[in-house]
Amino acid sequence: MSERTKEALAELRRQGVPLGQPPYGWRHSQKVDESGRRILAKDPDEQRGIHRICELYDADLYINDICRILEGEGIPARRNRWHHQTIYQVLARAGYEDLEGRERKSTPLASGERPDNWPCGP
Repeated sequence: MSERTKEALAELRRQGVPLGQPPYGWRHSQKVDESGRRILAKDPDEQRGIHRICELYDADLYINDICRILEGEGIPARRNRWHHQTIYQVLARAGYEDLEGRERKSTPLASGERPDNWPCGP
């Protein structure tokens, strides 16, 4: 059974079928395409989240500060809270380039220590 599942998934990848959960900002709609697969539709709440992330990034804020601001503003994350890696993924999908070189920012705490209630990942 495992081999058949692996083969089926490999065939779907070869066909270009996206697997897994849709990216932040999108949801599967109830509509289907010609092959019977549900199509992606914009999620208005998450699209506002993408817009806010881009605004904060353009304001040259630290990524962890962006996480805290999103949490404070009640902008929904897919999971329980915002993580720095999610912010990087959203920015990359939004067309921002050179995230490694320009924006590997984290908190400006000199010691590198983070409070126990830090809202974003390490």
